[in-house]
Amino acid sequence: MKKSMTKWLAWGLAGLMAAGEAWAVPTIQHSPVTAAQQGRALGLRATVTDTAARVRSVALFYALSRGSTPFRVEMTSSGAGQWYGTIPGHLVGPGSELFYYIEAENADGETSETDWQTVRVLAGAATPAAIPSATAVAAQRQATAVPKTDAVAQRGVGTAPSRAPKVDNSKKYWITAGIIAGGAVAVGGAIALSDSGGGGGGGGGGGGGTTVTNGNYGGTWQVCFSPNVTDSSGGGTDCRTGDANVYVKGGSVEIVGLWGAEILTGTVSGNVFSAAKSVEANGTFPAANLSVSGSFSGGGTCSMSVSGSSTDVLRPGVFSGSFSGSRR
Repeated sequence: MKKSMTKWLAWGLAGLMAAGEAWAVPTIQHSPVTAAQQGRALGLRATVTDTAARVRSVALFYALSRGSTPFRVEMTSSGAGQWYGTIPGHLVGPGSELFYYIEAENADGETSETDWQTVRVLAGAATPAAIPSATAVAAQRQATAVPKTDAVAQRGVGTAPSRAPKVDNSKKYWITAGIIAGGAVAVGGAIALSDSGGGGGGGGGGGGGTTVTNGNYGGTWQVCFSPNVTDSSGGGTDCRTGDANVYVKGGSVEIVGLWGAEILTGTVSGNVFSAAKSVEANGTFPAANLSVSGSFSGGGTCSMSVSGSSTDVLRPGVFSGSFSGSRR
C-alpha cells in the first residue's frame, strides 16, 4: 500500500513539473528609459529568454497619452536574446510624456509583458550643424595632419618634403557632401566614388559590385572619440570595440549594436549603403551626429566607415571608426 501511494505521488509531482514547463512564459529583462528628446527617435532594447520554448516575436507598444490606443512595432532580434525596437522621432512629443511597454510571445503562444513605462519628453535642442562640404572635410584633414621631418630638418638645416598619404585603391572612398559630382553615386548625403577606373583596359563585364537586396552581416567594429584641444575634460582619444549586425531588406539597411540600443537606418544602392542619425550619449561617448557609409563585396563581406561629431557643447570632438563583417 505504501509503495502504491509513493508511486502515485511521484507521478503526480512529475506531472506538475511537466505542466510547469509547458506553462512557462518568456522572461523579459529591460532597463526602462525615463527621458527622451523631442523629435528624436527613441531606441529601446530588451533581453528575452524562455527555458521551455523558442521566442517567436517581441513587440513594442507605445502611446502618446494615457488611455489612448497604443501603436505597435515589431522588435528586431540580433541574436543571443537581444531585441531592439524604435519609436519614430515624429512621435516623440508633442506632449511632455510618452508611454510604452514590451510584449513577448513564444512558439507555444504563451505571452508576457512589462509594466507600462513613462518617458519624460525634453524640449528639442538646437538644430544640428549642417554636414560640411567635401572641400571643408579635406581642408580640416590637411590642417590636422602632422608632416614628418627628418633629422636634418630638426637641426635647422632644412625641411624635408612631407610624404603624401598612401591611397588604398582596393576600396571605395566616401566624401561627405551635399552635391552630386559627375560619375558619383549620391546615397544618403554621401558620394560613393568607385575605384573601378574610367577608361578602358578592363575587359568588359559592366562595372560596379553585386547588387545586395537581402542579407544579415555580422562582425566587429571599433569607434574612437577624439576630443578637440579645447575640451574642458582634458581627456585623450577614447576607443571602444564591439559586435554589430547589418540587416539588408529590400532597399533599406539597419545597423544594430553599433551604438547601444540605437538602430541606424539607411538606404542601399547596388552594393553601397549609408545611414545617419543623431544619437544620445552612450557610456563614455558624448551625444553625437553619427553617420556610416559602406559597401558589400561579392565574396559575402561587408565593410563600413564611421564618422561623426559631438553635439555636447562641454565635450566637443569628432568620431571615427570602422566595421568589418561577413554574411551569416
